[in-house]
Amino acid sequence: MHKRYNIDKKIYNIAKTVTLPGSATTVTIMVNDAFFMFQSLLSDPRITDEDYLFFDNDPFAPPPANINVMGDINTGLAYTKTYKKLITKPGKQILLPVIFYIDGAATGHFVDLKITAVKFTFGILNRNARGKHYLWRTLGYIPEVSTPKSRGNRIFAESNHMDAEMYRHTLNENEGRRASAGANKAQDFHTILAIILESMLPLQENGFS
Repeated sequence: MHKRYNIDKKIYNIAKTVTLPGSATTVTIMVNDAFFMFQSLLSDPRITDEDYLFFDNDPFAPPPANINVMGDINTGLAYTKTYKKLITKPGKQILLPVIFYIDGAATGHFVDLKITAVKFTFGILNRNARGKHYLWRTLGYIPEVSTPKSRGNRIFAESNHMDAEMYRHTLNENEGRRASAGANKAQDFHTILAIILESMLPLQENGFS
């Protein structure tokens, strides 16, 4: 089934462990490979011609010289200026905006545990299409950060108790230590996002066929 549906352990649910700079907490971040998420979304068989957002219904058509209305995302300056800067081979390149969405979902009414997914869709899909749940893909999940638990693990590891000796060797070097000077919660969030978005960098810098 994994082979048939192109689901590989190197593509989906990749576990990456990092010690955050602000809280000194070690977390495991689950990510999916961006290239294959792009491939999955671009080749989704449920997409119809009416879902696309192209000028004159032509994927290679440039923005009009004068746009007099504010419609979808391709009528704003962010789109038109980026098109002029990045599209150097008209007729062979297509600008592919990526739109991100982050939101948390509770796992139960009486539990303090939520799942926060980092999702994306493409700007070549119009507003109506972007409202369809199957035209989004997940790049990764933002983990819950438990600073007291991590700090407790460090205290236990450094207690010199016999039971803690073996445990100390499995603990990340910086987990549970006091945060470095100037580090804060925002840095933790940015560190997590950097790991989730890491596989997007080659696509963003080099493009793809």
